[in-house]
Amino acid sequence: MSQSIDVGEQRLSVTARPHTPATPPYATLDDWEQAKAAVHAAGDRMARMIADTLRAMFPTAAYLVLYRGEYDDELHPHSIRDEHGGILWDFPGFPGFEPFPLTIPDGPLRAAWGDKDPQTPGHLAGLVLSLDAFGCGFDTVPNDLPFHGDDPDQCEPCLLLSDRARPGVWDFGRVMRPYSAARPDGA
Repeated sequence: MSQSIDVGEQRLSVTARPHTPATPPYATLDDWEQAKAAVHAAGDRMARMIADTLRAMFPTAAYLVLYRGEYDDELHPHSIRDEHGGILWDFPGFPGFEPFPLTIPDGPLRAAWGDKDPQTPGHLAGLVLSLDAFGCGFDTVPNDLPFHGDDPDQCEPCLLLSDRARPGVWDFGRVMRPYSAARPDGA
C-alpha cells in the first residue's frame, strides 16, 4: 500500500511494508536522510518567508538576532537590526504583547502565514522555536557588529534577512540562509 504526504511544497510517497515477525519495524538510514532533507528544505522556505515578512515591515532589516534562554535553553527573538547593527525592533521579554507596526497586505506572503498573524511577534517566536526544534540551523552574528553579546565567547544566533547581511562564519555547516552578502573571497 502506498501513501503520499505533503511536506511544504514537496510530496513524499511512502510505501507501507507488511509487518511480519520476520520484518522488524525499523526505519532505514535512507528513510531518515530523506526525512531530514525534507525538513531542511521546508525550513529554508520558512526562513525566506520570515525574512521577506520582516523586510516588508522593516525595509532596512538585515538581521533577526536571537538568543538562547538561560533557563529554558530555547531560542527567542532578541531584535531586528539593520546592516550596521542599529535596532529597528527590540523584542520585549514576552513577544506576544506589542504587535509589529505594519501589516502584510494580502498576497502570497500573507497567505504563507495561514491562520497565523505575521504582525504578532509571538507567532514569529513560535516559528523560531519550531525551526530550532527540528534541527534547522541558524547563522551567527558577525563579531565586528556593535550589538554582539556581553560574553565574547558566546556566538549570537541570527537569521540573515537581506543581501546586505553577512554571517559571522561563512562556512558554518548546514544553516538556513535565505539571503546573504557576497562572500569576500568570492567562493
